[in-house]
Amino acid sequence: NLMGDPQMTVRGVEDLAPETDVGLESYDWDDSAGGDGDLLAERGEEVVITAILTNNGLAVENVSAELTTSEPEVYISTASVLIDIGFADSEEIEFIFEITDGADPLDHDLEFTLTITYDDGTGTTTKTETLSIRSVRQELYVNCSGTSGVELGTETDPFLTIQGAVDAAEYAGDIYVAEGTYYENVEMVENIHLYGGYEGTGWTRDLDAYTTTIDGGSVGSVITL
Repeated sequence: NLMGDPQMTVRGVEDLAPETDVGLESYDWDDSAGGDGDLLAERGEEVVITAILTNNGLAVENVSAELTTSEPEVYISTASVLIDIGFADSEEIEFIFEITDGADPLDHDLEFTLTITYDDGTGTTTKTETLSIRSVRQELYVNCSGTSGVELGTETDPFLTIQGAVDAAEYAGDIYVAEGTYYENVEMVENIHLYGGYEGTGWTRDLDAYTTTIDGGSVGSVITL
């Protein structure tokens, strides 16, 4: 039996754990403290990236996490972090970057490289992860006369209702509404802008030629925020 067998030893959970394995679990970003809080990295803003590093093995000290980018208009003010991560544990780290001010909005999302380096006593391990930060407003299209049968919010497959586009918006963006009468009461959300007066095929805007009307049927507010 176990008590009478000198050849058997009882090993703890940590003894059975795999070797140190540190990696990126998730990341997010926030511009509420140094910007307008619309979850878009825009010119003149200070943005905080929060990353969660997870260790799936034995504890390790002096884990280096460094953030870099080739974006010429981005300055990373907090670019490197040094932490210890315990056995089967996670740690939250933060990086801060700024985007140079200017008149023209950014025309692409920003990409960063996160380099994770650690030495668990058996050698140095280096891992890299790509982080994509949104900086371009979402664009959605609405046409009550759409006939494609598919509502994707694109120019060719627009939503049939304004509310459908608002509900589908995942982050700050602009909704372009084609001419016609929309029989609905619209509940707006923050950081979403509505623009009417568009022709529903080529999406040319002419407020006089292409009238967009929202008819709430005399029930409550036509648009509420």
